[in-house]
Amino acid sequence: MSAKKLLLIMTAAILAGCETPSGWQDSNSGGTNTLTVHVYPAGGGLVDTVGSDNGSGTRNIRLTAVPDSGYEFLGWLGNVSSDSSDTTIVCVGGECGSKTVTAIFVDKSFRVLITGDIFNSIGRLGYLWDTRDFQMYVTILMPDGKTWMMQNLNYNGTGSWCFDESSAYCETYGRLYNWDAAVKACPSGWRLPTDQEWTELGISVGGNIAGRTLRSQPPDWNGTNDFLFTALPAGGRDAAGNFFGHRDGYWWTATENGGDYAFTREMTTGDDGYICNSHLCKNSRGKEFGFSVRCIRN
Repeated sequence: MSAKKLLLIMTAAILAGCETPSGWQDSNSGGTNTLTVHVYPAGGGLVDTVGSDNGSGTRNIRLTAVPDSGYEFLGWLGNVSSDSSDTTIVCVGGECGSKTVTAIFVDKSFRVLITGDIFNSIGRLGYLWDTRDFQMYVTILMPDGKTWMMQNLNYNGTGSWCFDESSAYCETYGRLYNWDAAVKACPSGWRLPTDQEWTELGISVGGNIAGRTLRSQPPDWNGTNDFLFTALPAGGRDAAGNFFGHRDGYWWTATENGGDYAFTREMTTGDDGYICNSHLCKNSRGKEFGFSVRCIRN
């Protein structure tokens, strides 16, 4: 065995929502290489490890994902031999160096929701993992022919806030972003939709009644959610840092309206006589305001 020290240890998880199963170490004198294994979400399962000496200071580590009750294995993130099989191999030490691997599990009830026959038959729903923070989002192909996130973005980046500084709000409604943050907030392969794309979406789901057809049904909001867009009333944040309108919803577009403003789309909880209750209203707001983000696939 090489004199280089190979340390195989499941370190404390540093990713939100992750946990790390107990690990083991194998070492002798010399330097250190580390295999770090995360589990997402916490409580979703565990990872069994078996190592074999590969010579020249390297080891092939066999990882086996074992889901907990109510979960199933979805895939691996990291440099592994297979990213979808529940058993995979990762090389650590020597020329392979240190590695970090994450085992992704998914709640079976959620998996049924997004892959069940009713949705497979029309092919409208999917899901994606934001690898920056390992959050999952449902995605939906809308009548405009584009794929949108079915939830507000909840990536914790600079220039974003939880309504009333409450993390519980973020878990349900997503974060509020200033415009400069919003245009950079979507994960790789996704982007903030333009004003024109929001217009096309509105036309495709009813035109003058788009505000009602896109909103969630009671008790979450007061819409009909005919197309499963599932808009929620996340409220907003003004330039002075005051939160407002938690019975209403505001979304940024990627389209500027002069140097300090950008276009938005807005829906309200107002009575049937108020235009933004039925319409998907277009407005222009100062870029320092905090509003929701719905990402669209590139």
